Amino acid sequence: GAVMSFRAAMAKVPCELTFLGTGGSAGIPNLRHVLQPAAGCAVCSDAMRAESKNRRGNPSLLLQARVPDGKNVALVVDMGKTFAERARAILPARQVAGLDGVLLTHCHMDAVLGLDDLREVQLAAADPEVWSVHTSTPVYGSSKTLQEVQQIFPYMFPKQESEGHGALRMVGMCSVNKLLPLRTQLVAGIPVTPLPVLHGGEYVCYGYAFGRQGTVVYLSDVSAVPEDVLAVMRGYDISVLIVDAVSPESARYAHWGMPQALELIRTLRPKQGLLIGMSCEFDHETTNAQLALDETVPNTQLAFDGQTVAVELDV
Repeated sequence: GAVMSFRAAMAKVPCELTFLGTGGSAGIPNLRHVLQPAAGCAVCSDAMRAESKNRRGNPSLLLQARVPDGKNVALVVDMGKTFAERARAILPARQVAGLDGVLLTHCHMDAVLGLDDLREVQLAAADPEVWSVHTSTPVYGSSKTLQEVQQIFPYMFPKQESEGHGALRMVGMCSVNKLLPLRTQLVAGIPVTPLPVLHGGEYVCYGYAFGRQGTVVYLSDVSAVPEDVLAVMRGYDISVLIVDAVSPESARYAHWGMPQALELIRTLRPKQGLLIGMSCEFDHETTNAQLALDETVPNTQLAFDGQTVAVELDV
């Protein structure tokens, strides 16, 4: 038994991360700038093109991996207001039919409102002639986030199993799975560690580390990182560090700007740094050309919607 568990702990599995959204809560093109041509926002104008790398949905990440038992697993972190639109554009090429779990960072609308569209993803795993949902998708998060999301979507979280499975169900169905801060837990065979950070004042939001060594660290909404969480991250061997950066110049109340994000990248020294949560103050090509010249943050760029990054996770 001990030998088996040791071997299992050492297994590396191929994993692909695909960004379903790399913008802020408003998304890009920003509706205000679309309705206000006088603002003259070149980034939003460019983002009107479907293929523009400035076109950004709410922060969301798809993680696909083949776990040791041979099963292909698909998890999504956050399903915000733009989930369905971005999923239509990105998921077919990723050959996703169904999800094994949804990880929520917090209960703001840009993280949870797309849960209503989970029904269609659930039905994609069923036969084409089936129109009612018979299986629930596990939803993971802090106890506070899970309480709040059940108040917003009571119809998606049946109180008893019989409510969901017995009835003819025309809406999506979720089950509640609490994750404890800084405690590594298996989610569909993937080791996941919630990283509690601050997201404006004392509001706590989860970031997530994936893999036993913290191979992938995802911090989508952050205004401060507590010392104990930073200490945990310093112990990781990070291949990809994904960090919130709302503005090129400075932080805002609830979000880091690029200076703070780059400072974390310098501190933790991942193999690759990717910024998300960008407002229309960032032009994709221009900023990435600038970042490429910054030798203090090697291999760091703005992420873009639809981008896929391959890593190996320790499971």
